[in-house]
Amino acid sequence: MIKKCLICGQEFEPSINVQRYCNRTIKKICKTCGKEFEAKCNASSPEFCSPSCIALGSKFKTFICVNCGQSFHPASSRQRYCKQPIHKFCPVCREDFTYPCSDRIPDTCGKKNCIDTFAKQKAQEAFQKETRICAWCGKEFHPINNKQRYCDGPHFTKCAICGREFEIDLGQTAIRATCSDECKYKFRSLDKETKEKFYAEIQSKRCLN
Repeated sequence: MIKKCLICGQEFEPSINVQRYCNRTIKKICKTCGKEFEAKCNASSPEFCSPSCIALGSKFKTFICVNCGQSFHPASSRQRYCKQPIHKFCPVCREDFTYPCSDRIPDTCGKKNCIDTFAKQKAQEAFQKETRICAWCGKEFHPINNKQRYCDGPHFTKCAICGREFEIDLGQTAIRATCSDECKYKFRSLDKETKEKFYAEIQSKRCLN
């Protein structure tokens, strides 16, 4: 049974009943450069004469950017992002900057100070989501860095002389042993062994994790 090719219109005798194209070698005109080239007459017959013309030819097609959704003409068939300039405010210096639309979205404007500051802020946010137990009072708290072991307080300890609780500053190197000047004078009169025992107890408590 003779059929007519759906592409070139030439009659041919199909090798199978469902064959719709003649599969002859035909002359075609490249849609990019306009040059004549040879190709097989079938469903997969190319429209361009070379890979470079395929790349240039894709510019005539309209793609949708997978990031911003804008339509664009790609430089190649693999391009997925439009690369159009996008405006954004730097969260550190608050200045406006632009970047090409792609799969990489910058966090800051790119200045070293802004990059470093933003990284520190992100690290603090990560630590703030973490819950720790204060090494002094046992309360739960959210640290602002990896070294923080105590909550913001207030913190208290007992006077070595009268036993009354008073507030202390854990940020200081040495912790006060007494609550008042009166008790401080009495503490000074204690023997060396008693003083060392008190400071050892305080130090062991500060070293708890």
